Amino acid sequence: MRALLIGSVYNIASFRRLCSAISENIAYRWFCFLTIDDPVFDHSSISHFIDRIGRDGFAAIFEGLNQELLRLGLLSPEMYADASLVKANASSFEMVPSGMTVAEFQELAIEENGLFVLTETSVDDDGVESNDCLPPRSQRRYVSLIRYYPMTLLARERNRTSEYRRERVRRQTIAEGTFASLDRLGWARTRLRGLWKVNCEGYLASFAHNVLKMVRKLGRGVGPPGPVAPADAVASSADQAMDDGLVDAVTPLHCLIWLSCWVLGLEPLPARRLSQQTPLLSSITTSHGWSKS
Repeated sequence: MRALLIGSVYNIASFRRLCSAISENIAYRWFCFLTIDDPVFDHSSISHFIDRIGRDGFAAIFEGLNQELLRLGLLSPEMYADASLVKANASSFEMVPSGMTVAEFQELAIEENGLFVLTETSVDDDGVESNDCLPPRSQRRYVSLIRYYPMTLLARERNRTSEYRRERVRRQTIAEGTFASLDRLGWARTRLRGLWKVNCEGYLASFAHNVLKMVRKLGRGVGPPGPVAPADAVASSADQAMDDGLVDAVTPLHCLIWLSCWVLGLEPLPARRLSQQTPLLSSITTSHGWSKS
C-alpha cells in the first residue's frame, strides 16, 4: 500500500517504473520499510496485492482515513456531487474485433426463434400514410409532462436564488479543484483495466489526495524544496553537536530521515518546533532547512 501511495503521489506510470524508482530512491525505501541492502519486491507483487484485497479492501482503507479526518475535524460533512471523464487504458485509434456485428446478431436471432425481423418500414399498395390522411393544421406539436415536472419547476426557482449562486461558486472551486488535483495524482488516465480495478485506482487517487491535504492542514505543507546548505555546514553542525556531548555519532537513520525529507519536499518547521526534536536532528535540520517527516 505504501508503494502504491508513492506511485500515486508522484504519478509514476507503471508498476515496473515504480519498483525501479523504489530501488533507486533511498527515501522511497525508507517509506516502504526497506533498507539499502533489501531487495525490492517484484512488480507482479503489486498486481497480486490489488487482486487480493480487491475493491472492498481499498474502500475500507479510504473509509478508515476519512474517519480519522472526521475525528481530527479536518473533514466536512457537506458533500458536492460532480462528474468527470477519465480516459481508459485503451487506444483511441486502434480497431480490434470484439463481440458480434449487427448482421451476425440478427442471423443468430432468426436461427433461435424462427422469426424474421423487418428492418425497414413500409405500407401496402392500397395503404395510405397517416401524414397524407390528416390535414396539415392537425399536425401539431405536443410536449408530454412527466410526474417529475413539479420538482423541475421547484429546482428552476431554486436556481434563481442568491444562495444557489453562492453554492455554485463553491462547488466550482471545491469540486473542480479536487478533480484537477486527482489528475495530477494519476487519475487523468487509468493504468488498470477492468471496472473493479478502475474503482480501486479511484480509491487510491482519492486516498493520496486526502493524505496530501491532511499534511497541508496539519502545518507541514508539501511544496518545492528550498535551498540546501553546503556539506561543510552539515559537517560543522554535526561536529558541534558531538562536541557538546549531545550524541555519540551520526547514525545512518538520521541520514535516511534527512534524505526522506529532502525528496518528499517537506517545508521547514519553525525554530521553536525544531528545538523540541532530538538535539542532533534539530541541528541537522536547522542547517539544511528541512523538518523531520
